[in-house]
Amino acid sequence: MGVSLKKTSIAVLSLLTMLVVGLPAHAQIAVTEYPIPTPDSQASTIILGPDGNMWFTEPNTDKIGKSTPGGVITEYDVPTPDAAPTYAAVGPDGNIWFTETFGDKIAKITPGGIITEYAAPTASGYYLGIVAGPDGNLWFTEVFGNKIGKITTAGAITEYDLPQADSQPVGITLGPDNNLWFTENGGDRLGKITPAGDITEYTMPANSQPYGITTGPDNNLWMTENGGFGSIDQLNTSGTILMRHPLSDALATKPGWITTGPDSKLWSPLGNLSLLANVTTDGTLSGYQLSPDESIFAAGIAAGPDNTLWFTDVSQNKLGIISGLVEPNPSPAPETPATVAASSTAVPAHEASNGTTATEPAPAPSPLPDEPVAVKDAPRSSPSPAPSTPPAADYSLAMYSGAAVVGLAILGLIGWLLLRLFARRT
Repeated sequence: MGVSLKKTSIAVLSLLTMLVVGLPAHAQIAVTEYPIPTPDSQASTIILGPDGNMWFTEPNTDKIGKSTPGGVITEYDVPTPDAAPTYAAVGPDGNIWFTETFGDKIAKITPGGIITEYAAPTASGYYLGIVAGPDGNLWFTEVFGNKIGKITTAGAITEYDLPQADSQPVGITLGPDNNLWFTENGGDRLGKITPAGDITEYTMPANSQPYGITTGPDNNLWMTENGGFGSIDQLNTSGTILMRHPLSDALATKPGWITTGPDSKLWSPLGNLSLLANVTTDGTLSGYQLSPDESIFAAGIAAGPDNTLWFTDVSQNKLGIISGLVEPNPSPAPETPATVAASSTAVPAHEASNGTTATEPAPAPSPLPDEPVAVKDAPRSSPSPAPSTPPAADYSLAMYSGAAVVGLAILGLIGWLLLRLFARRT
């Protein structure tokens, strides 16, 4: 009996080991963070600009930030005090457009740093999401105004009332059908508005609280839910949910904005647990931890240059870069990169909505910190020309799948039970 049980235990342990080891292995990827010069910026949205730089909003300090791929950050003051610039999008005119959530304005900033603001018609509308439409205009949401708005690149604004009160539209994206799709966080609905202004609404699950939305690489809509424990959903342009991926209550956090990563997966930050969720277009949901001590609070997220994924870190006031998600293709040796030189002669200007322009000195490059930032578990590259690039904190990001974690737990538990049983029988 003892020999039979021992053989059985070995067989079971071998099978479990094969199941766990046989799961797809994830390579380690690197996370690098760069400090934002202005303290407590609470950086929100981040997007890839037409100039190859990453642009981000600082709602708590009323600034728009720009970072080169190497982490050189420049900040530009928004003219209106307490404007709270929050969400941003690249416009058809090659400028960065953003909403001023508390300032009741829609604004743009050129790649050279010139800001123009346009007053919106509805007071206290709480302007939030914004996206470029198929008609050459920018489209935006008004959470408390209960409207969808559009603005021409010349600054003319048109608003469309939503059919039902207190819908609280939040996220907005250009759909694969060339209509604008938006989430109604307060109404548990998904909305569609045509470029002509015709609105259709689709009922979502009760208490789903739709939030972020984007068009995926599969030409479907992808949406996050804030209700309950949260969910990441795939929908078609008939407003039908094709796949729903509820998140575990153990996470105690909810998904926010959602974007397509360089690996063609849909990514969404999970807030204060230093976690990002991602899902493949065929429905495989995974989680990725940004730091082992849960010190990173990711908010905005966007694909960047060179197959990177960028995020804003609210808790540490930094920009983060995830590299290594996509295996690099073999290529010829690159040419020597040009050194990024800080400019002391650029003169960005703030242009008010009345067309007047106020010129002010260019913002200085971000200063180096007094003490070097600690580097952990990341190989160092060759020294770069000083001092154009600020030091960055590097982390080793262990990518994991839920199945592997569960498999390891089961392996340990069953192995322990079988060995205890074998000991008692012999």
